[in-house]
Parts: sequence; C-alpha cells; structure tokens
Amino acid sequence: MDVGADIALMKHAWWMPCLMDNGKPILDIYSRSFPHSIIIDQSGRCYFNESECYCDAGSNMLARNGETLSIYSWLIIDSRHCRKYMLGQLLPGLTPKSSITSGFLYKDLTLSGLANQIGVDEHQLQEIVDRFNKFALDGVDQDFQRGLNPYNKTFSDPSHGPNPNLGTIERGPFYAVKIYPGDIGTKGGLVTDERARVLNKHGQPIKGLYATGNTTASVFGNRYPGSGGTLGPGMTFGYIAATDMAQHLRKNVV
Repeated sequence: MDVGADIALMKHAWWMPCLMDNGKPILDIYSRSFPHSIIIDQSGRCYFNESECYCDAGSNMLARNGETLSIYSWLIIDSRHCRKYMLGQLLPGLTPKSSITSGFLYKDLTLSGLANQIGVDEHQLQEIVDRFNKFALDGVDQDFQRGLNPYNKTFSDPSHGPNPNLGTIERGPFYAVKIYPGDIGTKGGLVTDERARVLNKHGQPIKGLYATGNTTASVFGNRYPGSGGTLGPGMTFGYIAATDMAQHLRKNVV
C-alpha cells in the first residue's frame, strides 16, 4: 500500500453457510443440500436454492436480510435426513441429547410444535412445506430449480429419486437448526494484471511487485465457479509471475 498499490473487492468474501454450536462455527457444505431439508428465513419463507454453491448461498442469505430477517435462517429437516445424512458434525442417525439441551438443535414430533419452538408462524411453515413436498414428489423445484444442474448434484443422494436433492419433509420427529452466512476468507486484495503484476490506482504496473492467490482481488469477481476457485488461479498466476520475473532477469543479464 505504501507504494500505491490498488485494491478491489474488499466488501466481498468467500461466503460459507455455517452452523453455530456453543459459539463454535461449523462449516455447512452439504447438510442443506441433501433431500428432506429446506432453509427458511425468520418469517418462515424459502428464498433460495439450498443446493447452490456455498458462496452463492451465503450471498443470498445476506441479500435476503435486507428484506426480512434471515441472519440467522432456519435449516428444517425431518427424521429421514437425520437418519441418513450428516448435520454439521453430527453423524447420520445420531442426535445426542446434549445437542438439544444446548440449544443447537430443536426437535418436535410435529411441524406445528417445531414452528412454535423457533418462533415461526405454524400455518406459514406448513404451507411452505406442503408446497415443497409437491415439488419433491414431482422431482422439479418450480421456485428455485434445486437439483436441476450438475453443481447441485455434487452434494446429493444419487440413490434418491426422482430428484436427488429433493425429498418430502413429512416424517417426524422434525428438527431445526440455526444457519448463518459465514465466510472462509475475503475476495478482496491487490489488483493485478494478466502477468500477475500489481497495479497502482492508475492501472499501471508497479515495478518488481507481483502477487497471486488470496492476497489479490479474485479473478472471478463476486462469483465462485467451484472447487479450486482459489487454488487454480493461485498456482497459475504464481507460475506466470515466476516466468515473467525470469524473463525480465534474463533480459537484464544478456
């Protein structure tokens, strides 16, 4: 910064939905994506595709909070999700009493009872679940197209059909857990060019200064294409930077 380097994307991050257990964040990459689950805001409404990439999921949670309270949101699951899939760090089929008594997990035999526990209108929740269940039976999410693209299917149950990401929520007991928009790092950093040279605020390269990886503003802007989204550019531009330096040194030596 002392030599005039420019920065960008400082308001953006690699968002990651997370659960909170006794103040400890637990990254949630896949629990929300499996069948028999939905995410609702605090008014009891669904508002995004739960199976989309974690960066977009976190971004949608933050954006929704500008309209209605969605920090935190609620991840709602039924007994089949609990039995077959992990929930945070809880193994399939295991729901320790301590996870309920600690306030991490809410449990009730009925949806209406669960709604009352988490402060959501029971009729609103039932309406949302009924609509979602129809989508699950048909295999097509008419609201958010969950499970209809290859990325969604990355975290799904291929043995489940007709849609590997959708499953009805109808078998009690039912569970709810708070889910938050966490992050795993900032997308902001130094602005670089195609040769990994750091640019100043006038778009000109600063002599002898290179950068790559998470020290730079992401080449993907505010998007995230998937796994390797930081490692790939980091390795590529590291190679480019080293090559550019070597060529520069070779010219000076010759």
